[in-house]
Amino acid sequence: MKLSETFELLMLEHDGQFHIPLNYVATRYFKMESAAFKKHLNSGALPKDFTNSVELNVVPTRSLANLFEYLKKEKEQIIMCNRTKNSQKSNDMTNDLNPMGRWMLMSSLMQQYGTAIIPYTRIAADYLNWKSEKTAMAKYNDGTVTKLQLVTIQSNVGRKQPVFVAVQDLADFLLSNRNVAILN
Repeated sequence: MKLSETFELLMLEHDGQFHIPLNYVATRYFKMESAAFKKHLNSGALPKDFTNSVELNVVPTRSLANLFEYLKKEKEQIIMCNRTKNSQKSNDMTNDLNPMGRWMLMSSLMQQYGTAIIPYTRIAADYLNWKSEKTAMAKYNDGTVTKLQLVTIQSNVGRKQPVFVAVQDLADFLLSNRNVAILN
């Protein structure tokens, strides 16, 4: 069975641990206290597979990776609907790049950010020159990020609904050929 890149990167980030403490997952990836996160687990706000896998206040790394993949696929479906044939062709070329170079870039990004799942606002500040969190979220909400074809992962849990970018998606974004002018 082939491991997903998200799972591999989470394993790397968490030193090969197959289980991550629930309170860490809640605060790191969902920006919530663990008690509030547990309420969301019980409310059905998250996929049942993920909810059922959480036991004894630990989250299996594979389940967390699957949740991120699920949330990412929802976003990718929106992006795929907005792509033209030309942009799809250039994105396919990204996948044909030297895999070793891509992994080296992902490794470098992991070292730079210290995590496999990076808060979107940091990416917006570092690569899109949207320094203000308010500007970054406005651009996210108005569809600019989707038009740029940066794949994001949005948690549907909590009031703030944090947005993340997976390292492999950032690498693909940086390696793809686009004719884009980013204006503030």
